[in-house]
Amino acid sequence: MSDKFFIDTNVIAYGFEGEGMKSRVSRLVMGLALESADAAISFQVIQEFCNIALRKFAHRFAPAELHDYLRLALFPLCKVFPSFEMLDHALRIQQMHRTGYYDALIVSAASQGNCKYLLTEDLNDGQTIEGVTVLNPFGDESNLFAALPKLKHF
Repeated sequence: MSDKFFIDTNVIAYGFEGEGMKSRVSRLVMGLALESADAAISFQVIQEFCNIALRKFAHRFAPAELHDYLRLALFPLCKVFPSFEMLDHALRIQQMHRTGYYDALIVSAASQGNCKYLLTEDLNDGQTIEGVTVLNPFGDESNLFAALPKLKHF
């Protein structure tokens, strides 16, 4: 696998939640993602983000705002689309690693996208599943910078 990284929905969503550390890290990650060919998301991430942006943010997106954000930021990163094989792989991951199904689906998508890292806070930091290493971007910053050294420049 390359040094590609997969971004889970929660990492993107924190960029819209105030000015704290998680928001800052989210913006750094998204900045790098949009400047790099090494970042990926799946169509599942786009769907989850739409749900959050329209229903849960303090400042909910208007449909036109969401359309623009999808076109400018998320669609260019979307490199993994649903398939039966991905769904079947997620079921195997769920059973073997005792994860929730949607977490297993994210791992399956990261694997299908040939990503070395999965940026999420929903799984155990440092855990490797199906060749994909989980990185909690809101944990130890040195681990994040070691895995993604280009992030230091954003």
